[in-house]
Amino acid sequence: MKLCRISFLILIMATLLFSGCGYRFIGANSGDAIRTNRQTVWVDFIGNTTSSSIAQTILKRGMLDEFHAFRGMAPATTRSDSDMVISGNIKSYSTRAVSYNAADQIREFRLTIDVELEVRNKTSQKVVWIGLLSASHDFPASDPRNPDLALQKNAEEAALVAASRKLAQSLIISMEDSY
Repeated sequence: MKLCRISFLILIMATLLFSGCGYRFIGANSGDAIRTNRQTVWVDFIGNTTSSSIAQTILKRGMLDEFHAFRGMAPATTRSDSDMVISGNIKSYSTRAVSYNAADQIREFRLTIDVELEVRNKTSQKVVWIGLLSASHDFPASDPRNPDLALQKNAEEAALVAASRKLAQSLIISMEDSY
């Protein structure tokens, strides 16, 4: 019983000690950094000169989803209503074989996407972050004995979705690291 009381007192003291130690979310006092879940984000048109006709759409959706999931930032209804604006250009989009089976046929591809991004605080018009990010994701090749182009394209699109989410997560981490 006495051990239980001592443990309880230690727990209370530890709680009081750590509650005032100054831990807070990154950028909690900065108008330029990612702050609260009440902010909104707008992803401008992302330029695309690559062979993928859907890359910019999937990348935009991935950015909005990840900013909402990791920072609680809702998509803005218009650019003028947003707190943060993301714009950029897809610099490269490529797929290449990364693994082969025993018969020397492609077993797996790797999709890689490189994007140059700029993030601005809408109210101050200051650049919060600018740079080049890259993300990749592996996806299976269709069966060489029975090739199915539709399944191959679906696998590539799923890899693009995954790579876009990784890229958005890298953007969030890079913004917080540069703060």
